[in-house]
Formats: sequence, C-alpha cells, structure tokens
Amino acid sequence: MVTYHDDRRFDRVYATATVVMSLSQVGVPADSALLDRAMGFLRKTDPGAIDDRAATLLRLVIHDLTEDEELAFLSAIRAAVIEDEDSPLRGSMLLPQAPMASWNDSHWTSAPMHASGAAFHACHIGEALLSIPEWHSEARAQAREILSGIRRYLIRTLENHDGWLIDVNFRRTPQTLYAYSVLPGLAIPLPARWLENAEQLFRATSQASDRRFRQFLQVADAWYLYASVRDLTFRRVASEFAQDVLGQVSPGEIDTLNARDPAALLRAVAAAVLLVDERLSSIVTRAAMHAIPELEMG
Repeated sequence: MVTYHDDRRFDRVYATATVVMSLSQVGVPADSALLDRAMGFLRKTDPGAIDDRAATLLRLVIHDLTEDEELAFLSAIRAAVIEDEDSPLRGSMLLPQAPMASWNDSHWTSAPMHASGAAFHACHIGEALLSIPEWHSEARAQAREILSGIRRYLIRTLENHDGWLIDVNFRRTPQTLYAYSVLPGLAIPLPARWLENAEQLFRATSQASDRRFRQFLQVADAWYLYASVRDLTFRRVASEFAQDVLGQVSPGEIDTLNARDPAALLRAVAAAVLLVDERLSSIVTRAAMHAIPELEMG
C-alpha cells in the first residue's frame, strides 16, 4: 500500500495505517493476507521517530508494541510537549507532517491541518496512550504525566472557548469533533453545547468541497463520537452529513485526489456504513474478503 504524487515516507506510513484501521473497523480479520502484509510494513517503522507516529499509534492501540518501543515513543513525545506557561497550547504538542529536515519550512506552519495540530495531537496521542496495557507499568507511569498535561489543555481550552478547541491562529478548529469522542476516556464531561457545535461543524464542512481530506476525516470523527456517546439524535444528524459528503464525490474525482486522500476516503466510507446501519458492516466485510485475493493477484 503506497501513495502516489508526492510519495513521502510520512504519507506512505499514514496511508497504510489508515487503510489497516478502516478495514479492521468493518471487520476484516487481522490475519487476512492484505492486512498481514500491511502490518509487516508498519512493523518496520521506528517507534522513536516522530515521522513514523501513524504506525506507532496504531500499533499502540492494538497492543503490538513492546514496552521498550512504547518508552521510545513516549520519550519522543515528551520532548515535543509545549511547556511554556504563557502558551494556550500548554500540555499539547505541535508535530510536523514532514521529515525532520523540513520542520522549519513555512509550508508546515501555515498548512490548515497543521494549524490545528495541537488540538489533533492532544486527542490522538491522548487516546492512544490510554491503550498502554497494565503490565507495561513503566510505560504507563511515563504516559500518565503526558496524559495529565493533555487533559488540562483540553479542559482549559474547551472552557475558555464555548466548547471549542482552537488552532494556532485562535480560530475554532474542526478537530473539536474528534476531541468530543475522546473526552469520555479522559474522564472529561462533554461541553453543554456539544451537539449544537457538532451540527455547526457539519454545515460548514459540507460546504467545503475544496477540502476533501477534511471532509473525509470529519465523517470518520462523526462515527468515533457516536460510538463514544451513543446519542441517537447525533447519529441521525451525523448519518445525513456522511451521506451528503460522500454523495459529493464523483468516481472521476477519486483518480485526482491528493496523496493521503484515498485512504481518508476509505476511512470515511467505513465510518458512513457504521453510522447508517452497523449491520451493513458485515456485508462490507464479506465484500472486502472476496476482494482481497483479487488485490493480492493484482
């Protein structure tokens, strides 16, 4: 599984981890030929390398890391935590979406997804760290300090901004929806306006047809939130949003998507299936299992 166009290692790792997660989400077995090959690629990455974090976070969640690998990852993350007492991002971290040599390039500080990086990384990393197994006591102890900072960051930001997370430019960020799905695991109550804010995000995202990647991720985040809160009103609204987003994508457009977009699209399709009717996932699983031998031959 590789990307095309600008085929950087970060993109290949991200795309492969996303495909594995999406197919697993609809029930494709981990021992299937396709997922087994993909995991073989992900296991060749370096848990201590920030640029390989998509693989490390996935492997962390499925308990595929040794404790030494977890400690290497925690060391890299701890070095990136924002500790400036005057920073509104204190407790989170801004990680690059480029190789280490490109950290200071203006592209990575101005790109919209990176502008929301502190919000995203706090949620993504916080959620994954909760998965460290009990028998990895040293890793769990080191993770607690990072989790404590993330928790304070989320509580402070949501309280100060009417239930929204903000980006580095102090604008409300779409990552707020993902944050809502993570809050229960971090023992943080949902903001009083969470449903209203989610509906507002859906309306804005549906109109952003020039931002397919963001639309696809928002559909996935909608499923994560529903799976977390099981609110039927939210499910109805989220299902309509998912169908609206996917209905905007023409078959011809798929061939022109940017490097990471196809993996995000697959993730959105899997999430939409689960939002509309979880029973449909068994049909998708069967179809995927029949397709895997063809993909292997290709």
